[in-house]
Amino acid sequence: MPKGSRKGISPSLRWSVFARDGFSCRYCGAQAGQEGVELVIDHVISVVDGGDNRFDNLVTACNKCNGGKSGRSLHGAPAATDVINRIKGKTKLIRDQAKALADSIQAAKERDQQITNIKCAAYDVTSTSFESGERTIASRIAAEFGADTLMDWYRSAAENDCPEYKAVRYICGCAKRHREGSVP
Repeated sequence: MPKGSRKGISPSLRWSVFARDGFSCRYCGAQAGQEGVELVIDHVISVVDGGDNRFDNLVTACNKCNGGKSGRSLHGAPAATDVINRIKGKTKLIRDQAKALADSIQAAKERDQQITNIKCAAYDVTSTSFESGERTIASRIAAEFGADTLMDWYRSAAENDCPEYKAVRYICGCAKRHREGSVP
């Protein structure tokens, strides 16, 4: 075959190169499945410069990097191990973020349950309902003044015959008066 002639890359070879490179661009790290990323096979030593379709002359590239490189040969494509290490680093980061998010969700559930328990205890009921945003407001009040103070204000609402659905207004009023200094 004359120099510069392009021979097709078989689907199995293409798949093997993608798999070796972790379905990521060897130049920039873009991964299959990311929005706007289309992966292609690139020749490290270009066909024009005599490169062929041997496995070790092929790398995974995104369309942007491959288009920017054009027909030039690259003698410094990142090694597959570098790509794999970069992917492992990203994987660890994603796992850490997922754990932090799961921990945050769990903490929010526990906070919501604590607020529910406080209101139920104050109204001496086994279940209660909340107005829109009440749990968030109650959580902020508990963070600012303490859970015991929140319990006292919910109890005061119950003792003053404030219906459960109006309790959030009552505890907001208590917080406002406390901030203004009109409550000892």
